[in-house]
Amino acid sequence: MPSSAWRLPQPGSRPFPTGGEVEISKSSKILFVAAVLHGVAAPLTWIVTDLLVRDSVMPSELIPILYLIAGIGVVGQLAFAVTAGAGGYLVSKGGPNLAIVGTSLLVLGIVALVFSVAIAGGILGLIAGVLTAYAGNKVRKPAMPAWIPPTSWMPPQPPASPPSP
Repeated sequence: MPSSAWRLPQPGSRPFPTGGEVEISKSSKILFVAAVLHGVAAPLTWIVTDLLVRDSVMPSELIPILYLIAGIGVVGQLAFAVTAGAGGYLVSKGGPNLAIVGTSLLVLGIVALVFSVAIAGGILGLIAGVLTAYAGNKVRKPAMPAWIPPTSWMPPQPPASPPSP
């Protein structure tokens, strides 16, 4: 192969992504998966509620309350899906505010987790909340470098005393 066909990296560019870039890419993909899971949990909440109400013998006063709870669950899961998807987009774009986005996603994931267990969303909403919190935590703090120079982790040495005459 002639040397003119070789694809050399341009000056100033890196041929391989760094550890932080790989973590950010993984986190954005995890957030998109969480958004899809929240989106699937929303209609399943309504379907399961409808099946439970239809096949059960319960007082007629309880049925509107169950449908109200299911409606709140559907709206909540769709809101979590939109915010997880938007978070995945913001994380994939990068920028100086990644720590703020990551902290917000961590809190949002915990709220989604509690919402899915306490109100509506089930196991899919729970898993999506855990994924959102995990990805937010990964983005929130920078990745550790593969090698830390010894001067950064060793305690400072006291100055050597001059030799006595």
